[in-house]
Amino acid sequence: MRLATIFASFCMVVSLMLSPVRASTIYQIDDGIGDESIGVTTPGLSWTWMNSFNAVGGQDQITSVSIMWGQVSDGLAALVKIWDDPNNDGNPNDRVLLNTLEVVISNANTDVFSLYDIADTLVSGSFFVGVEMASDSNMYPARIDFTLPHQQRSWVGTLDGQIAMNLIDNYGYAGNWMIRANGAGTAPVPEPSTFLLLGSGLLGLFAFRRSTRA
Repeated sequence: MRLATIFASFCMVVSLMLSPVRASTIYQIDDGIGDESIGVTTPGLSWTWMNSFNAVGGQDQITSVSIMWGQVSDGLAALVKIWDDPNNDGNPNDRVLLNTLEVVISNANTDVFSLYDIADTLVSGSFFVGVEMASDSNMYPARIDFTLPHQQRSWVGTLDGQIAMNLIDNYGYAGNWMIRANGAGTAPVPEPSTFLLLGSGLLGLFAFRRSTRA
């Protein structure tokens, strides 16, 4: 009776320790330091900048997005969006919208990422994460990293089709947008304490302007 009770308790402990925990990954193509800030010269133009990523199996639920903002005022509104890439070619001109979140700009003109929680969004293959906002001649909201290698996965354009999405490299600013996505999934990953317990128990048309941060 006593042996059965001990065995049952041991099995319950091991079961709890091996229960699924949320694994995570950060989708990024930047080096963490913003080199310049970019804007557009057409006032009122609603434009978008986005990065292309490839989903990692087991971390294919996007739970939040991190943005490093350029020269723009804190408190302004913007839209963070996630799109699917139906043919997985890394080109967003055939994108399909998956989720949208209205955000408030913070930590502008710094090397600090602003984190925005978004409803869990399932992605697969190639997908895009970006920002949409109306332009102003005195705003340079898109932070960019010019450090090599240039990934050629950063796109810019208008969502209404007025200007097709194109690589930022083709406008003379080869670099990587400071946009990241945080992915998570459920996987049976034992916590560190588990190993200790088990071990002890078992042994062109688009004009751009750029401005460096003062």
